[in-house]
Amino acid sequence: MAVWCNGLMGRPSRKGFRELCRGKRFVFGQTIATVKGREQLFDTLLHPGAVAIVAIDDTGMILLEKQYRPIIDKWLYEVPAGTLENGEDPVKAARRELLEETGYEPQKLCHIASFYPSPGISTELIHVYIARDLVYRGEQLEEDELIETTWIQAEKAIDMIWRGEIVDGKTIIALLAAKNFGYKCPLI
Repeated sequence: MAVWCNGLMGRPSRKGFRELCRGKRFVFGQTIATVKGREQLFDTLLHPGAVAIVAIDDTGMILLEKQYRPIIDKWLYEVPAGTLENGEDPVKAARRELLEETGYEPQKLCHIASFYPSPGISTELIHVYIARDLVYRGEQLEEDELIETTWIQAEKAIDMIWRGEIVDGKTIIALLAAKNFGYKCPLI
């Protein structure tokens, strides 16, 4: 049995990062870390973080997007979401992404969860919000986005998860977290 916590194998620690290539938004490289007493390399995607928004109207309808994802060549049902700009506040990003992708501006926005979707390879941390009291202002899709929006009853959206119609991880987590809070902002 390997034991590191008492010092027999040394504490694991991150030593540094070596950049291999830089894309439009992300950096790919290798994290250098000491694990089990040896220096190891881990393929790493540096990611500024993201937001996912469960937008709900007063009748219990959830705003979903059907979005074409070129990487997997599929259309997926997703909650509105997007990548943070460097140093951007997640609340500001959630408002921006919801407005850009759907045209709706939330009057009420509350944080319900944060999670690492793939911590074995990426630094991405996704912040999940519930958006309420929505006002339509007009969408402003980015040039590379192909999105159709649709309103779906909340319980039908949950059923879509169990039927395998919603397979996007952030959407599954966001919808289940929102359901856990009764689709309302939690009392703090």
